[in-house]
Amino acid sequence: MSQVSKHIRYKTLFSFLLANYIISLFISYPYLSYGPSAVDFPAWGYAHLAFISNFAILILVIGIFLWPFTRFIKSSIQLFTLPPLVMFLFQALLLVDVHMYEIFRFHINGIVINTLTTEGASDSVQLGKKTVITFIMILLFLILLELGSLFILYRYFSRTLSRRFIERLRPARAVVVSVLLFFMIITADKVIFAYANFYDMNNITRYQKLFPLYLPLFADKAMEKYLGMKKENSIIDYMPKASLLNYPSPEFKIENNLKRVNVVWIVLDSWRFDMMNEDITPHINEFSKQSLVFENHYSGGNSTRFGIFSMFYGLYGTYWHQVLAERKSPVFMDVLQGMGYDFKILSSTELTYPEFRRTAFVKLPPDTIEDRLPGKSSAERDLLMGKRFEDFLAQHDKAKPFFSFMFLDSPHAPYRYTPEFAKYRPAIEEINYLNVKKSNSNFEAIKPVYNRYRNAVNFSDSAVEQILTSLKKRGLLKSTIVAITGD
Repeated sequence: MSQVSKHIRYKTLFSFLLANYIISLFISYPYLSYGPSAVDFPAWGYAHLAFISNFAILILVIGIFLWPFTRFIKSSIQLFTLPPLVMFLFQALLLVDVHMYEIFRFHINGIVINTLTTEGASDSVQLGKKTVITFIMILLFLILLELGSLFILYRYFSRTLSRRFIERLRPARAVVVSVLLFFMIITADKVIFAYANFYDMNNITRYQKLFPLYLPLFADKAMEKYLGMKKENSIIDYMPKASLLNYPSPEFKIENNLKRVNVVWIVLDSWRFDMMNEDITPHINEFSKQSLVFENHYSGGNSTRFGIFSMFYGLYGTYWHQVLAERKSPVFMDVLQGMGYDFKILSSTELTYPEFRRTAFVKLPPDTIEDRLPGKSSAERDLLMGKRFEDFLAQHDKAKPFFSFMFLDSPHAPYRYTPEFAKYRPAIEEINYLNVKKSNSNFEAIKPVYNRYRNAVNFSDSAVEQILTSLKKRGLLKSTIVAITGD
């Protein structure tokens, strides 16, 4: 009877997982009502396809985890303990996540777990007796549902599967058919999202954060390289009626007769606050003597993505993902466009990652952005920035104000500069990151890396000086706000 027993366990586990898949769809269905309003049938269809696909993936992953135990542990005790326990925890967490997303519009994450597990959390997080009692009753129901469904399935297959039937049975047929069906659904979901992301179809991309643990497929480079697809250089339409964002709040209004001044915004990637001084950045330091110096500035994140995002949008970095999904431009840029500004965006690194072309500059005409400058290194491209800015000023309509954003990448690892800027020595020629260790007690060990970084910042200072010189010789400094900062 070992063969019969094995197939009973297999079919019981498979049917149990399938039943839990249906339960998970029932529990999580409210997500669809919490998400963006479907503006058209493709958006509605994709949302429901992604919904089915996402929970199919989660159940498949759990099934892969549980199968070895069912395969190699022949005891029915295992079958009646581990699978129902795992599925109970999954459904319970899903239930909590649904209600959390309903209230806060984010899923269970590290911050939530830290809040609940930190000592004294009960003083801040008080659920109330009715909530606790209701939740306990739901958990008891879930336990009974899991154990009851597993018991019914096991008894059913134990009675209906005979040796003769087993011998004629294709035991993998139902599993193979189900897996193939799920695979087609999942593939369709991922391919549709990849296509929508490539062509910036925000009626689709805005759903990427709706379901817990959803994994969108980003394949822009592969689609360009292997499929020969090309992006359309067009401005993306934002659809506020279907948005999950309440930004701006309230709606920003431009006053009449505002004085229009030029704005030049220079960002040195990875520029530390203590790297602005007479020795390392002499030109910027000299310029600062005639300027306001903000010494109490806090970044919106510890990466380029969140730092730049918070400066453009005035929002915390946690909003980045939904802003990107909906391709929402910042109020700052909307206002400048509404006031008739010209634009010139220059960057020595491509603005497709982080995705500033799809966020901060999403509404700008493509020909106003140059982020694929020639040059093998960021140092070569940074040097070109002053020349391109000078060319822009030469052909710019002087009757119109302009906004220019310039992103210099040399101070970012691996810290690039030309040989004449090797001021601080010893400086490492090439960084081996496996050998880099932060050590407060042995600064000499990391000093060659530190000196390479200082040389790169010193080099960037010269690139900034070219930009300032272009403004100065045209007499534009008096009518231009110049902001120089790190990210």
